[in-house]
Amino acid sequence: MKRSNNVELKRFYEERLRTKMDDLEGLRLKAKKLLLAGFGALPVFLLLIILMKFYVIAKSTGWIGILVTIGVGGALFYASHIATKKYTKQFKARVVQELVKFVNPDWEYFPEKKIPESVYEGSKMFDLIHHFYKGDDLVVGKVGQTDFQSSELHTGYFEEKKGRNGKVKKKTVDVFHGLFFHADFKKHFSGITYVVPEKAKKDENFLTKLFGFEKEFQVVKLENPEFERAFHVKSTDQIEARYLITPAMMEKMVYLRKHFNCEVSFSFVESRVYCAIQLKYGLFEPNISTAGVPYREVELFYELFKVNELIINELDLNTRIWTKA
Repeated sequence: MKRSNNVELKRFYEERLRTKMDDLEGLRLKAKKLLLAGFGALPVFLLLIILMKFYVIAKSTGWIGILVTIGVGGALFYASHIATKKYTKQFKARVVQELVKFVNPDWEYFPEKKIPESVYEGSKMFDLIHHFYKGDDLVVGKVGQTDFQSSELHTGYFEEKKGRNGKVKKKTVDVFHGLFFHADFKKHFSGITYVVPEKAKKDENFLTKLFGFEKEFQVVKLENPEFERAFHVKSTDQIEARYLITPAMMEKMVYLRKHFNCEVSFSFVESRVYCAIQLKYGLFEPNISTAGVPYREVELFYELFKVNELIINELDLNTRIWTKA
């Protein structure tokens, strides 16, 4: 993702966020120390195994020591987990919340909430059955006349396979992990249109499963070579798809893909536009191994929150000349 050269953001970081992060340093250090102490139990465990193997200590003594080490180590890891959760919660409530208000004071941020599962399913974008639906960092607001919601989402399913020994192994398969966005659209439409990464069309089975493409969906060819190289379009209505995806919008979609430098998908369903940005990392999460959050990470957080404005502005969703109320 491209980084901004924002003087105001830099000043905001130095004058406001650094103080708030310094106030949380005690919580971070506690979580880190507990984690390191938990790992410290590992060499003790290995040492006891070695001493038992070479008959330096009795097996009964060794096993008692091993059980005590496992118990202490487990307790330390659990305490670290609790401390990390507390630190993360405070970080989001005091630092990330402040950053959202810096982007737009009228937006609402809910660190422990996510876009409702019904909305995700309503996008028709990922029709694979998902066994888990996780997410957080919900942002709700408006840009001009356009209402929107965005949050991090992680969905997937469990796949069972038999090994050579006959044992069943359960594997987690991701369906989507990244930033999910939906907003009111400026035009009325009745069909369903998908704009997905071009590489997806190489596997029609993938399209059918993942994006719900069925026989009534038709490939839509559009007159923009760069767009055609980046995206693959299918719709239940060829005319409506061209009505929705104008030449200007094609240019904007290409720009968004370049801006994020990752796979971006869109769907147009029931007068709303949905956007799924596939990301390989967790969003808005602090790292307990380092003090505070460096500016480059705050800058990334800022850019991800600005995504909401970027999508609405780049897709020109506030221009309502097609009689949409």
